[in-house]
Formats: sequence, C-alpha cells, structure tokens
Amino acid sequence: MRQEIFRMERVTYTEQGIRKLENFNMQIYAGEVMGLIPVNAHGKNAVMKLLQHNLPIYDGYIYYSGELVNSWRGAARKSNRVSIIQAQNRLVKGMTVADNIFVLRQGFRQYVLQTSVLRKQLQPFMQDIGMDISADVRIEKLSAFERVAVELLRAVVAGYRLIVLDEISTFVSHEEMDKLYGIMRHYTEQGFSFLYISSHFEEILRICDRTGFLCNGRLQKVVQERDMSRKTLQECLEGYDRQVWGYPESRHLHKTGQEIMLEAEPEGGGKLRRFSFSVREGEGLTLQAQEGDLAGIQEFMRKTSSYFDEKLGQEIQQMDGLNHITLYPLRSLLTAKLADMRKREIHSALEVLYPVDSKVVMETEDLLRSLGILIDNAMEAAPQTAGTVRIVLLQEEKELYIAVA
Repeated sequence: MRQEIFRMERVTYTEQGIRKLENFNMQIYAGEVMGLIPVNAHGKNAVMKLLQHNLPIYDGYIYYSGELVNSWRGAARKSNRVSIIQAQNRLVKGMTVADNIFVLRQGFRQYVLQTSVLRKQLQPFMQDIGMDISADVRIEKLSAFERVAVELLRAVVAGYRLIVLDEISTFVSHEEMDKLYGIMRHYTEQGFSFLYISSHFEEILRICDRTGFLCNGRLQKVVQERDMSRKTLQECLEGYDRQVWGYPESRHLHKTGQEIMLEAEPEGGGKLRRFSFSVREGEGLTLQAQEGDLAGIQEFMRKTSSYFDEKLGQEIQQMDGLNHITLYPLRSLLTAKLADMRKREIHSALEVLYPVDSKVVMETEDLLRSLGILIDNAMEAAPQTAGTVRIVLLQEEKELYIAVA
C-alpha cells in the first residue's frame, strides 16, 4: 500500500471574504513527483500557504504523514515540514552554504561551530547529487541553479519529506533543468516527494508521475501515470478552453478586448523602464525572462503579479458587497461613488456584512443624500492624507448602521 505524505480533502479556504479554494482535493504519495498545472493563478498561493501552515479553513481536512493537522474544527499549532522553492531566495545572505544547510536548521544545538566538520558533513550530499559547491562559499555568490540545489539539500537534511518546486524553469536554464530532474529522481528513490508546479507540458511529462489541473481554486482533473501524454494534457486544457469561450457564446455575449499590445521605453543603457499590454477576455498571458538582468526582471514581475492579485481581490470584494445590497437606489449610489473614486485614483474599500434590503426606517431620499455627503467629504480628505475611503454597512432587523472613514 502506498504511503500518503500529504492530503487535502474537500478543503474550502477564504481570505478577507474571498474564496481562494473550494472543495479542493489533492493527494501526494511518498516517492512520487506530483505535477500541478495552474490554468489560472486563482488558488495557487493559497495551496502553498496551506501546505506549510495550518491556517484556519472554512471546511475540509488536511493530513500530513497520516496525521490530521488541520480541519474546519481547528488546526495544529505547529507548521508542516514542507519546503517551498521559488524564484525568491529563501536562503540567508551573508552566510555560507554550510551555515544555511546545517546551522540554521531546527534542532541544531552546537554553540561552537567547527567548519571542518561541516565541510565533511556536506561532502557526501554533494557527491550524491553530482554537484561541486564549496561549503564555504557565501549565498550571494551562487548561481540561480546552485541556489535551488542548496535549498533542496537544506530541505533534505532537515527531514522535510515534501518539497515544492514552483516554476523553476523561469529562472534556470534548460541544461540545468536536466540536472535538477536527476536530483529529484535520486531523492524520490529515497522516499522524498515533490510537488512540481509548471505551466509547460514538456516539463510535466518529463518528471511527473501524476498531474492535476488547478483552475479557479479547484483541482479540476488529475491525470494518472498510465495516461500521462501530451495528447491527454492538451485535451484537458482544450476542454477548459471550450468552457471559457462557450460561456459567452451560450449567453449571446461578444468576446471583447484588444490584441495583446506591448510597449516599451528603454532608458540609458538599454534598461526597460515601463511596458504595457492588454489581453483578450478569457485569455491567459505568460511573461518569461530569458536573458539580461534576470534578478531585476523577476523582482519586477513578482511585484507586478502581487499588485494585480491585490487589485483583483479588492474588485471582487466590492462586487460581493454591492450584490448584498437589494435596495437598488442605494446600490446605484455606491456604484457611482466607487467608480468616481477609481477614476480619481482614490483607494476605496466597501464592506457589507449582511444583506441590505428595504427594511430601513429612514426615507430612501434622506438616506441617499446623507450618505452621499459623507462619501463626498471623505473623498475630499483622502488625497490630503493619502488614505483609503472605507464604507461599512451593517444591516440589523430594523436598523442600518453606516460608517464612512
């Protein structure tokens, strides 16, 4: 019987009122490489958070090494022994390779460091994976691939049985990826497991035993090892495309948007100062840095992605709030004010805790006039303080509480 390392069972997880995962199911077994293809980014960060940390979940169960560590009833206080390797460097700069692998791990109790002993301890690990990285070299001197190898060794030495590799090929060369695959297979034979996240079929087919498709916070389909082929993966993805494009066609809606446009203005020295693009509705866009200042480009992409995620979350929260308002004149007023603030580049936040209906003692015209004045005053003050206009509506049985700040 296969040993289960990690399992998420019917997990629903929310952040700030936004549902990141819904009825999410995933199993990872000992000694396998599980692939994950993110059809879109919704839910990907949530999966990685719950792999490592036992955050409160709305529903479901999470198991690590056969032990229930998180559920809707409550969560274990300890973190799970799961390592995540991404473009962002998690090693401590200014310290050596040996320090990061051995000294900084949990349970290290030696007060006097013997560098010669650390070198001897590191040597067999390097030989196992066919690498020749000095124990004394500082982290900032490592290449991107060497840094990935050191992070992987640190996880192995610390006893982390599950290691997540997130879009590694975006900053590691093709030749180095071949070496990485060999290292992964070496450790799967020893019982270590990997979750390999990538959008490229070629990578998934070369290294993964099974593969799942993550879409809109759900694992839509898992392709088993016997069915792993490019044709099968392509059919799964085409099935999703038909759903995306079929919806507007079935609703008699037009596909809107422009072709992808890329504009750039080089600074002195050929550096990219700004660029812009547009994407058709329902499409996905991948940006990949191939050469040049890779670290700077990757940092820019990370910040851009975080900005878009934040903006999308705010938009969804505002839409949910407006949908809770069934007093339509009030909904129209708030929609217009939020649009005006967006146009004037004023940050705004709308929170509607419970549905707002017509059970309001105050006359609708008086309510709209009073609320409009409060919001206008807040909008005038916001640019001076660089603050956010927050609107909170709390509906009780016969009363409506409104706060604007």
